[in-house]
Amino acid sequence: MAGLYRFLLVYAIGFLAVPALRWLWIQRKNQEIRRRNRDRQSWADRLRKPSLALGEKLMQLAPWRTQAKIDPDKLIYSGDRDLLDQEFAQDSAIAAEWQTRLMQTDPEEP
Repeated sequence: MAGLYRFLLVYAIGFLAVPALRWLWIQRKNQEIRRRNRDRQSWADRLRKPSLALGEKLMQLAPWRTQAKIDPDKLIYSGDRDLLDQEFAQDSAIAAEWQTRLMQTDPEEP
């Protein structure tokens, strides 16, 4: 009977301790996330209202803004479509490319 009480005591302590430790861990993680979000918000605010030096640097970078356009056809993953659809489209594109390469090769070449 004493063994059963020990087991129940350990179970009760674990039943209370595990959620308490998880809560503490989640609180710490949430604090880190809040800090990172605060930092990102301050960076965004600095870009919206730049200082004189930062404004000059941003103006110097203005010509390169148009050069950094991303071609949607060259994206590997996009969040606006389902992943399976994207993989299927990518597989089809790869298969078509291989088919054209096979058709272009001369069968008599080693």
